[in-house]
Amino acid sequence: PILALLFGREPQAVAVAAPLLSYLGVSVFLSCMITATNSVLHAYQAVNRPILSMLGGAAVKIVSAYFFIGMPNIALAGAPISTFLCNAAVVMLNLWFASGLCRVESLGKLFAKPLIASTLAVGGSYAVYHIMTSHFGESALLTAIAILLACVLYLIFSCLVGGIDPEDVLMLPMGEKLCRFLQKLHLIEIKQEK
Repeated sequence: PILALLFGREPQAVAVAAPLLSYLGVSVFLSCMITATNSVLHAYQAVNRPILSMLGGAAVKIVSAYFFIGMPNIALAGAPISTFLCNAAVVMLNLWFASGLCRVESLGKLFAKPLIASTLAVGGSYAVYHIMTSHFGESALLTAIAILLACVLYLIFSCLVGGIDPEDVLMLPMGEKLCRFLQKLHLIEIKQEK
């Protein structure tokens, strides 16, 4: 639906690209993690380690793409699969390097709240989209509404699971107004200084 929204005049291209991009979509999280973990390594002056991680990821990408794309039952889908494996290798290497430089209490706790919030937001948005399309049929407007709903639900669920600190909100443009609005909705609690 998102590709149809963006490229509605090219249905054949959407039909070919949609399955491949759905595979590649899983790699988006890992791409973000590469950026974050590279920044951590740079902050600790370990500027060569992200290069080593990228070289390791590139090796995984080349080898896995060679095998997967050559398999007739996988073929073109091997490209996004090998990209996922490449990004996963880079993230794992970066986390391994970072673990030797800084202490992290628990990676599970670090990722649990955003994972819960995003799963609930996407699930809720998809459910509403499915209900709307069963009554009104697919349309670009319903896709745009579902995307907007996912953003709003993510903000709400992030606040409810305690994944957003008021200090983080205050750093945003118009952060004070947004912080007061979220406080009125009882989504965040601003600690009063004594």
